[in-house]
Amino acid sequence: MPLQQHPFVIFVHFVAIHSNDLNSYLRSTSVFATWISIDAYRCVYVNIEGGQAAREDVEQVMRTILGELASWARSTLGDEFLDEIWPDILAKYGPHGALREALTRWTEANSKPLVLLIDEIDALIGDSLLSVLRQLRAGYVRRPAGFPQSVVLCGVRLPVSVRKK
Repeated sequence: MPLQQHPFVIFVHFVAIHSNDLNSYLRSTSVFATWISIDAYRCVYVNIEGGQAAREDVEQVMRTILGELASWARSTLGDEFLDEIWPDILAKYGPHGALREALTRWTEANSKPLVLLIDEIDALIGDSLLSVLRQLRAGYVRRPAGFPQSVVLCGVRLPVSVRKK
């Protein structure tokens, strides 16, 4: 089946991946990102575990996430767009709007739909986690031209247990 017609990409917009085996889900996300990027999509994997050290400091967590996202985009896609804009976006929109705005601008800057794999989402806690999830939800209405076509949330714990932290 051609990638453009694959129901996972076209019809599923937000997905949570759960696995008890760390190696299998890391392999799966890597293969998935490579497979998606082959055809008509841009796919970026980002590991946000570094944000865990900042705990409830939403601004520091957002700084870490945006920096990691820019770094992964540069190293995997050769795309330096986020590197150039995220610090100004964080300063202007604050930690509770910067991720949404950065993803919106990045998506609008390229005609290929964007698929985003966010790994270690379960490393975030409290207000930091809620800020990320709310910004992803707020951006959803702008897709596909103004927000990632699909967002995959990856973690080793069940999504239910993430909210209970």
